[in-house]
Amino acid sequence: MPFPFELPTTSSFLFSTYFTSDSHPSLPLAASTYRGVLRDVLKKQKRLSPSQQASSLSSILQALNNYIPYLLALDSGISSQSHPGAEHIDIILTSTPTLEWRPTLSAPLIPGREIPRLKIQSLEYEIYFVLSTLAYTHVLLSRSSLHPLYSSASASPSPDQRTSCIKIATEQLLLASSIHNYLFTRSTALTSPPPCPDISNPVFRALSSLALAESTLLAVLKDDPYPAAVQQDRNKNDKEWMIKAPDMPKVRAHLFARLCLAAAEHAGNAVAILGGMGNGGKGKVEPELLKYVEDLRRVGRGKACRFFGVDAELGGKTGDGIGWLRAGLSELGMSVGDDGKKPSGMGFGRLKKEWTEKREDRRVENGKDWGSDAGKAEEGRILEMLEKKWVKVNDTIGTQLIPSIGTLISSLPSGREMHTVKTYNPPSLEVQVLESMRAPPDRADTYEEDDSSNDDENGAPDLNSEKSRYVLDEDGQLYAVRVLHRLHLIHQFPVNPHQHTASSLPQHYKFIPSLRATIRCATDQLYSHLYPPSVVWLALDAEYHIQHVFIHTYLFLVTRKCPAAFLQYLACLVLLSTKRPVAIIGKNAVGIRYLELIVLIEAISSS
Repeated sequence: MPFPFELPTTSSFLFSTYFTSDSHPSLPLAASTYRGVLRDVLKKQKRLSPSQQASSLSSILQALNNYIPYLLALDSGISSQSHPGAEHIDIILTSTPTLEWRPTLSAPLIPGREIPRLKIQSLEYEIYFVLSTLAYTHVLLSRSSLHPLYSSASASPSPDQRTSCIKIATEQLLLASSIHNYLFTRSTALTSPPPCPDISNPVFRALSSLALAESTLLAVLKDDPYPAAVQQDRNKNDKEWMIKAPDMPKVRAHLFARLCLAAAEHAGNAVAILGGMGNGGKGKVEPELLKYVEDLRRVGRGKACRFFGVDAELGGKTGDGIGWLRAGLSELGMSVGDDGKKPSGMGFGRLKKEWTEKREDRRVENGKDWGSDAGKAEEGRILEMLEKKWVKVNDTIGTQLIPSIGTLISSLPSGREMHTVKTYNPPSLEVQVLESMRAPPDRADTYEEDDSSNDDENGAPDLNSEKSRYVLDEDGQLYAVRVLHRLHLIHQFPVNPHQHTASSLPQHYKFIPSLRATIRCATDQLYSHLYPPSVVWLALDAEYHIQHVFIHTYLFLVTRKCPAAFLQYLACLVLLSTKRPVAIIGKNAVGIRYLELIVLIEAISSS
């Protein structure tokens, strides 16, 4: 519950290399900027441990929501399709773009190996990958919301907390379903075959049905007391049983059963679609996804049988209730006869069951692939608990005949819908932002990206490389930061920045506020994992083009509480490598406050 999607990663790409705009010259550069942010956060998220990945989903969601309006603005400019009353955008394609994405739903040709990056030459496929990533992120956010319900590391949540978690998860799943449905509608008009199953029309339809099925089951889970009771019984940190027994309120069993059948029908549609992938020669989807969708279909039908059994037991028909419970176990794929006896497993069945439950508990605590069976094991425990209780009552108090499993399954009614998938409206650029794109870019689009194909690379960045890193400050602006293999220093400052204003400075000095923001956010984010929090240092290579003057400088910065021994070591290192005197700029510098640091840069003309 729900499926643990893996987010795709992408390579670097500069829109300004392939697209130009006479009406909005800054639009390609801005799109490249926000795409670089998205690429960076996706790579960082993949390098995190499973328990840490949930905390980075908010930054990924923000990066996606920032990039999508610019991407769709480029697409509308190329296709010359604008909404009524919207500003016209003129985009010219100068050459065929080549973008790369790494699919995550396609089955690898060689089992056990990662799928290589896929080259696409269409902006439409870029939109498919980005919006699919947005939908996956919403599904993962729903998983993080549901995680406290299944964790045994702390006490079970209260009913209000449980309802709140389920409500948030349901909203995320419905939004994911609407995004997939939007992609399905949009890709219907595409005539060329897709390059991989991840962005194919059938998969969009299947994933929309899958998210709808999961959200429907969550609507039932909100008022279903049995999963909480079973989880509370297995949670060693829960002490509520000392005060009172779990409440088992009467439920609208017949309604919940039909909702579960509707969820099973949606999951069945997804199974049929995904199972047929690969017949056209374009590859198959991951076996884990196929198995999960099939398990979800079984869980939906198993829950429906349980609720029909609860309805029968509340009406005094304990025999029919036991029959429905055994029918539910049969739907889950657990072998059980009409007499309720299971096939012998040489005495290892109970040991295997305990081992499976402990493995699932470890998955929940580690945050990796928990719920990958779509809740089949949890539903099996509920059915077995109720069957054991009702069989005892039926054998001792009132003996009733138990109908056969086949007779009950054949009488299952049709499902009933709970949710309606709303139409997804992609975000668009605000009028003020789009008008600002009419100005020419204020600097050359010359930055580079680390385009390493190894997305699983761990460890600190290599200081011997000259590849750029990207940093996003709190204002949502992005700056390129290049790591140098030598520590080049700017010349000694000839003036105190606080004694001058922009108008009183000579012509060859300029205020660079964006560089100040770069220093502030880069020192806090880029190398905090290399050194303790008290020691953060950075080498910057800044390039600007202001008023037809090319500015090129190297800056060395030490900030926060830096030990004196570390400063002496840096001074010796810089002196030996550059043969230049040391200039330290930071919080402890005389006459300069770090948060108000204004960097003066000597402008060097092209001559």
